Amino acid sequence: MQPTPNTDMTKNEAPVVLIVDDEEGIREECAETLRSYGIPCTIAPGPDEALRILLANRSILVVLSDIRMPGRNGFDLLDQVRLFCGGKFAVEVILMSGYVSSLLSDRPARLQAAAILPKPAHAERLYKIVLEVAAKAANRRAVV
Repeated sequence: MQPTPNTDMTKNEAPVVLIVDDEEGIREECAETLRSYGIPCTIAPGPDEALRILLANRSILVVLSDIRMPGRNGFDLLDQVRLFCGGKFAVEVILMSGYVSSLLSDRPARLQAAAILPKPAHAERLYKIVLEVAAKAANRRAVV
């Protein structure tokens, strides 16, 4: 039996989102937007710190990550999330970039993200995508 998708998350069930971007202004803007909708957020300046946070805080359902960052990038983080965050700790990844069109044509095989958003993302669209993706992660956790 397939679990029923939980797309009706309320503030009491709001997903925890980890926002990863090397640009502080972008991190803060995304966090402020999601918090205004009642979604708790935590932030990380890059993939290494994000992975440490993810492994310490298993309540995170969604990672919202920039793709292009110095050193390790959003694709590297996506690979690490897939490796370390499965089963009852399932996490979904949303990638963001100002270069979405070139990424879609350059790396189709690596795009295993739940969604890809252009930067900057419209507030309401960001909120809706986060809820949809969080429901997917919650349903993956429920199956285990």
